[in-house]
Amino acid sequence: MTLTDVIVLSGIVGAFTLFAVFLAWGEYQTRDLNRNPQQRRDGVDESSQAKSRPLHKAMKLQRIAAKASIRREVSHS
Repeated sequence: MTLTDVIVLSGIVGAFTLFAVFLAWGEYQTRDLNRNPQQRRDGVDESSQAKSRPLHKAMKLQRIAAKASIRREVSHS
């Protein structure tokens, strides 16, 4: 095995090792994550709290179109 092969193989093994470390860290950080908001440990019901909702797709498209028209107006000025 040449030196180039050893370097390339070490890079590949290192990349997979780094990926495994990040996955293990993520699993460790989210181990006790409660996925059911109705049954929280501190007894607070999240349904009564304000929740942010994702913007509807049509609203996103409207914002993009508005920004594009403003840019056109500025570039033509």
